[in-house]
Amino acid sequence: MRDHGRVLPADGPRGEGKLDAIVARVHELTSGHAVLVVLLDYWSVWLGGQYAAAKGDAYVAAAAEVTDQVNTVIRSTASTTGSAYVDLRTAFKGPDYAYDETHYLAPDGDHPNAAGHQRIADAAVTEIETALHM
Repeated sequence: MRDHGRVLPADGPRGEGKLDAIVARVHELTSGHAVLVVLLDYWSVWLGGQYAAAKGDAYVAAAAEVTDQVNTVIRSTASTTGSAYVDLRTAFKGPDYAYDETHYLAPDGDHPNAAGHQRIADAAVTEIETALHM
């Protein structure tokens, strides 16, 4: 699946094994070393916040559905491969996904701005610290 030039790592049933293969390859390449693979999900696979809302309710619903599908694959892969999982959707939208993430997005409505990158970094650091201290 492509979105705004990105190739999504999990494109439904056809792509579910791709992320597993990537994680397996990382482990293969780092054999003998303690490596923590960290998988980040998406706050939205398409436009987010007010940019998505401007496209209408159907767009917002479709984006949420596809994001759910992709994130389910990423979360499952993290679980089955012993990888850390960073929930960016919660980091951007809050635990109930009700927070408007617009102020974390660049003017294109798709990519993070500086505040968004800080949210990503903070969420990743928290997850990495948790995983390393278990």
